[in-house]
Amino acid sequence: MFGRASYFFGTYSAAFYVHIVTGPITLLTGLALMSTKLLKRSSKWHRRLGKLQVVCVLTTAASGLWMARYAATGVVAGGGFATLAIATATTVICGFQMAMQRRLVEHRIWMTRCFLLLCSAVVLRLTAGMAIVTQFDADWVYPMSAWTSWLVPLCIYELIRRVRVTSRWESRGLAVRQIDRVRAS
Repeated sequence: MFGRASYFFGTYSAAFYVHIVTGPITLLTGLALMSTKLLKRSSKWHRRLGKLQVVCVLTTAASGLWMARYAATGVVAGGGFATLAIATATTVICGFQMAMQRRLVEHRIWMTRCFLLLCSAVVLRLTAGMAIVTQFDADWVYPMSAWTSWLVPLCIYELIRRVRVTSRWESRGLAVRQIDRVRAS
């Protein structure tokens, strides 16, 4: 299948079909779970969908990890996909643990990370499509995309999150300093 005939059988083909079935489910379920409207309307449905999401994400990550060994463009792309699979599994496990501990702020952070990692499939396809449309088909584009499709969105999220946290702390510090000045006068 698409240049994979030499290894598209047995465990690889099983992992491939599992991946293409569970992958879209994780994206659609993740999209629903990111909705605050669903959470506000029915926390019971949010929990049910969340449990389905954990199972599907772990299944998708396991199949992705298995397929990473066979990345068509080599070890660099395979390393990117393997690391993505491990990172995605890690984020969903951490997010689930935070939910079970009722640490909901941390749960949301971990699950946002997980959703961003899941969206890397879309970013990867967009990058590949752009390369085809612009007829820019350098050998390094796909291996680089295997890494940048998830690292760039994740780094942007972390940077924005850090800036917001820093701004919040700075504004709180300013408020405390102003209160101290009022008390001192």
